[in-house]
Amino acid sequence: MTRDSAHLSAEDMGGAPSAATPPLTPRIIELCEAAKRLERKPLNISDFPRLLSIYRRTIRRVPVLHRLCLYGWRFLHRHVRYAAPKYWHKFRQLIFRLLPQPLFTSTAKLTRHNEYLAEYPSLCCETALPETVVYLPPLRVIGLQGKIPHRLTKEESFLFPAVKIFETHDAVQQGATNLVFLPKQVALLQGKALYHDLYRFETDRTSEELHSRVLLNIGRGTIRRRINTVPPASIPVAASFVDSCAGNYAHWMSEVLPRIHLFCREPRFSGVPIIVNGGLHENLMNSLFLVCGDRLIYTLPTFGTVWADRLYVTTPTGYVPFDQRGGEGEQHSHGKFSPDALRLLRDHLMKQAFNLAQRDWPERIYLRRSRGIRRVVNNDTLERIAREAGYAILDPEKLSFHEQVQYFTHARHVISATGAACANAIFMPQGSRLTVLMGEHPKMIYRYWQSMVQPLGVAVDMLCGPIVDQMNLGIHGSISIDPDLFGREVMTS
Repeated sequence: MTRDSAHLSAEDMGGAPSAATPPLTPRIIELCEAAKRLERKPLNISDFPRLLSIYRRTIRRVPVLHRLCLYGWRFLHRHVRYAAPKYWHKFRQLIFRLLPQPLFTSTAKLTRHNEYLAEYPSLCCETALPETVVYLPPLRVIGLQGKIPHRLTKEESFLFPAVKIFETHDAVQQGATNLVFLPKQVALLQGKALYHDLYRFETDRTSEELHSRVLLNIGRGTIRRRINTVPPASIPVAASFVDSCAGNYAHWMSEVLPRIHLFCREPRFSGVPIIVNGGLHENLMNSLFLVCGDRLIYTLPTFGTVWADRLYVTTPTGYVPFDQRGGEGEQHSHGKFSPDALRLLRDHLMKQAFNLAQRDWPERIYLRRSRGIRRVVNNDTLERIAREAGYAILDPEKLSFHEQVQYFTHARHVISATGAACANAIFMPQGSRLTVLMGEHPKMIYRYWQSMVQPLGVAVDMLCGPIVDQMNLGIHGSISIDPDLFGREVMTS
């Protein structure tokens, strides 16, 4: 799913700050603090208020113009640079005079984790989880006006690879990316950029590309990273859990925190610090504290860089592409997750003492999403129907992390528009049900939530409606749900 930090709501970042105090407060050290002032991309239009206003009012609202601007810049970089290097050099120097720009490193070879471990098998420290076969039943979809995609009508299965922990030496970790760079040690050799085995660059567009943090050449299998102007930090040893989408609650809970938990539960790594994104929401940090205890935590801002003499890497426990590179949703990954990793994380968090007063937790919940992207435009009507059917109406933006866990732990049926709060379904008991309100779109990844929580024993179905607002946002546009279909859904639960 496309995850642009500019569009993240409070719900996407994890809800309200937590009132409860975590049992242990680890030490936190901020790396590259000066990089916080450089939260900007190359050719950042926000440096020009008048151009920014035009961009927001016209170009960004018209998908064709927006796409032309992106293709124009790519054409300049990919073709003019090589066809007319003299003019490209003058153009680049002009831009660099207008805005102080970082340069890019020499090319590095894109290398999968498994390729790296095959070359250096001795660096594999631990197999945290074995490979797992995941089965998904046909997805129940209601309300689609068009033909139901074929892949939703049949059972799916996939092999989730083993989760391994390995070490690298003399590694470079930049902010807001899970790529690990190994600079060349000998002049004639090429450096490496390590990426996990679930990436498919031919079909997956990365956040790093969108925000101009890397230059990717898929055909040649090479990448160049941006050199940040802030001097890099240097540490002797750490484990990296930096990710381009860590600030989103759903991706934190399914892709980042499970890896941290698997690493921290291994006794041999008890003294190893970890590196996470800087600026994470308080709720995300509180969930981190419950997992890592009093371990030392380094936080790395987006434009920070850290050099580590020894850096541990944990292979993925889940992944969904940031964006799609061509094609339609049926041809792309709808997300793959390790049920064992999510189950271990869920069991660990549910054992924690949350210091919340005992109360009658509702069994049927409707989650409100009436603001931001992917909102339900007729939310008031649906709320009224749900309330009359005995559902508790909750606003996840106002809930602490501990409250969200408790509400979902006791819920038997949850109805929610697709959004980060649905990730809390990993805490729902076996035999419960999650109904997700989704828009109808050719690129919609309908199996995303099913892939995450159905293997944990939570049934998932979709209630779909047309995208009627924010249509330029594609699958993230706002939707309208048929009240009659919704009423039958809540009455039969």
